[in-house]
Amino acid sequence: MGFVEGIVKGIVNGEPVPIAGAMVKSDTGLADVATDENGYFKIDLLVLGSYNLEIFCPGFEKQSNPFTLTAEQPEHDLGVVVLAQYIENSFPPTDGEADANVQAGVIVLSWIPPAESQEDVAEYNIYRSRTPNINKSKDLITTVPADTLIYYDVIPPEDFGRVLYYQIESVDAALNPSIELLSITSPAVVAPPVPQLKDPADGSLVLDFPFELSWHPVEDDYLEGYTVQLSSSPDFPQDERTQELPADLSCKHTINSELASGTWYWRVNAVYQRNVKSGWSETRSIITLGDEEPDTTVPYLQISPQILRQGEVRISYYLTTDANVLLRIFNLKGQLSKSWIRATRHPVCMNTHRAASTPTVSLCVRIVVVWEKECTMNTVCVRLRSRKPGTST
Repeated sequence: MGFVEGIVKGIVNGEPVPIAGAMVKSDTGLADVATDENGYFKIDLLVLGSYNLEIFCPGFEKQSNPFTLTAEQPEHDLGVVVLAQYIENSFPPTDGEADANVQAGVIVLSWIPPAESQEDVAEYNIYRSRTPNINKSKDLITTVPADTLIYYDVIPPEDFGRVLYYQIESVDAALNPSIELLSITSPAVVAPPVPQLKDPADGSLVLDFPFELSWHPVEDDYLEGYTVQLSSSPDFPQDERTQELPADLSCKHTINSELASGTWYWRVNAVYQRNVKSGWSETRSIITLGDEEPDTTVPYLQISPQILRQGEVRISYYLTTDANVLLRIFNLKGQLSKSWIRATRHPVCMNTHRAASTPTVSLCVRIVVVWEKECTMNTVCVRLRSRKPGTST
């Protein structure tokens, strides 16, 4: 076994100075190494044979250093390797374009190699920004090899509808970029279609499992499937409260496992080729009642619709025991507007309050459930809106 070592310096202001962080790339099958603060490097555990080291650092010309390790001389000292100062490359790609119409949610970039010194290009850096003022230290999105002249940029949903700005620079084998860059302005990003929810309706009561979530199909040639999010929080936090469920092109997902009693929220997005994802659909809620020991509370109270111009307000509630139900409707001043009482039997009871054309008014709906000598209540506020002023509720 043998080793190779050396010191790397670069010409700065006409004088050779040690270069820290210069890369030493070998064909030994071992990982690349970087020089230390004194420019020193060492690669050991080498089997005998012939090798070539490529030493490079941005701002300097790349240099190749062949050597051979033999039984008589298993150690090789390159001595001081001096890298010449880099002569700036002013040859970026000559032309390019950005197309937003190939696939929704994707900008397709294409470009032509530099007209001069094309053989010196090792790779291209691609930058993207929301503004024309591109910051190279923050806006780099990818680096592609020199033989790649097209790039599919998958845009995040928050940038759908935006005009984006790109710059492309050529980079040589020593990682030196061109001093000029090709600038391209994209058309507005086309947002991919968002699924529209179907069933169940918002606020539906779910008593039996399994049950099905469904939505209307999205028409797009690049569609691959859907993702359903189900959460106990309307904010869909990325933790154990939120489940992310893949769904196929059938536009439905079956919830087989029983959910804990409470309010659950669900929404859907579409997934396209190249992992493009649409924005999320509207959020709907469902109320579930599991097999927990029933009590005498009112676990479900739904007002539908909560805003209307005329017609009826349907007040739905679910009981877990037979009881008398007292329904009271108050205005915002706390004044009693309407009152009903009825004997009911569980599980499901409904009542309807008719609202004729009425000026905008907010009501407080309170359901009091009375059984034996105890009672409980749920309260929901509902806002009624009329087309024109009329009589009050």
